[in-house]
Amino acid sequence: ADMIHKHCEKKAFEKSIVLVTNFQLAGKDADEIDSITAGLRTQNIALTIYKFGGSSDDTKTVPEGEKVLRLLATGLDKAEVIAVETGALQGAMITRSVKPTTTFRGVFEVSPSLKIKVWTYAATKQASFPTMKKRRKVAGDEGGGGISTNRQYVLQDDNDKEIPREQLIKAFKYGSDQVPVDDTDAANMKVSALKGMWLLAFAPRKKVRPHYLMSNAEVVIPDPTAPEPSTSMLAVL
Repeated sequence: ADMIHKHCEKKAFEKSIVLVTNFQLAGKDADEIDSITAGLRTQNIALTIYKFGGSSDDTKTVPEGEKVLRLLATGLDKAEVIAVETGALQGAMITRSVKPTTTFRGVFEVSPSLKIKVWTYAATKQASFPTMKKRRKVAGDEGGGGISTNRQYVLQDDNDKEIPREQLIKAFKYGSDQVPVDDTDAANMKVSALKGMWLLAFAPRKKVRPHYLMSNAEVVIPDPTAPEPSTSMLAVL
């Protein structure tokens, strides 16, 4: 809901969330459900829950997660729970073929004496909302016409005096002052770091918190241009 709110802001969109689940999830407190429901109602977001697997005909065996989501749905004006067969979902998903591109090509350093040439590819990637385009609103024509944006810079105390772009400079606020920073200063302030991959340490799996694994997943493979030594060393790991 937060992502939808940040993207749509106060624009007049029809907003919806589609959740596919088997209801096998941990329960939430009633206060949390009320807070979530209030947020969805405030933003006028419709909720559709597709439930697959299991059966909830017997109220004595209803999973706790199903109780939670059904409670959430009953608190909304625009919500429905749809039960579907597992096989039906397989044909409902839409995939898009994407040409894989490497995110990193370099050395995976296990130790100073063991370095492996590797390539990495993105295994999963968060999908972003499509970029909205500004259109001219014309009566009777929902599409409208394309427009271009022209930006002008003027003085705060004299809106009629336009400032050429080449006379502009960035400034950072420091206390009550503005500190000007030109392109040379900005380049010098950039953080420089070596590009590479290092094995730093091992940690027990139970100590790795779930939110550490919420970023995009990547696949690491031996450098295909030099497969023999890299494959052999990677197999050792």
